Amino acid sequence: MNKLVMLLALSPSLASAEKTFDNERKVTWDCSKDAVVTINQGNGSYAFSGACKKISINGGHDKVTIDSVETLDVTGSWNEVTASSVDSIRFMGSDNKVAYKKGAGKVNDLGSNNKVAGGGKTPEKPVDKPTAKSDDDDADDRAAVGNHDCARDPSPTINAAAGTLTFTGTCDKITINGGANKATIENVKQLAINGATNQIEIGGVDKIAVVGAENKVTYKKGLSVKKPEIGIVGANNAVKQK
Repeated sequence: MNKLVMLLALSPSLASAEKTFDNERKVTWDCSKDAVVTINQGNGSYAFSGACKKISINGGHDKVTIDSVETLDVTGSWNEVTASSVDSIRFMGSDNKVAYKKGAGKVNDLGSNNKVAGGGKTPEKPVDKPTAKSDDDDADDRAAVGNHDCARDPSPTINAAAGTLTFTGTCDKITINGGANKATIENVKQLAINGATNQIEIGGVDKIAVVGAENKVTYKKGLSVKKPEIGIVGANNAVKQK
């Protein structure tokens, strides 16, 4: 299985995207061509005109201007977004800033230290954390602290941020959407990191897919293979064997 196929399998956001920017650093895009867009490149400048349905920012240190978007997902970190109109915003990365003129009826911050301001104002303070679980099925949005037994839950999803986690046993798949987490994993078949600025230590692993930005992953060995399959899409990520 090649890296692109693996990333599509591990990351639903990539599978649903109509237009993906993996290498371009300066882009002007008309959403009448494709209204669902994903940015995987970091340190870029992007301008979106027309009515966008969904924009996902997985890279880091990007500057993005938007005419109109229904859903804005910011998985990367240190991005600056200016939108004339946005209906909903979801953060999974950290240290992002979003300024909009109208809309933003729903803001969900699963990351850390993100800032939002309406009416065209400059963001000055972090977004309030959600008090209830998000709509993402059974994913854990609460403080990500503690031990997770892979025998009880072999496929956990972590949406919380700035937590410390320990996964014992052998998990089938671990998905980390939140940002700024520290995790120690004994064994996992598949690891998908959609968030940003996470630090992960793994014993044995077969597949690693990193879509977010500024993540650091170290592993000791392949779990059932000699060398793990690694796919990196986001910016400034590091995956190394100890």
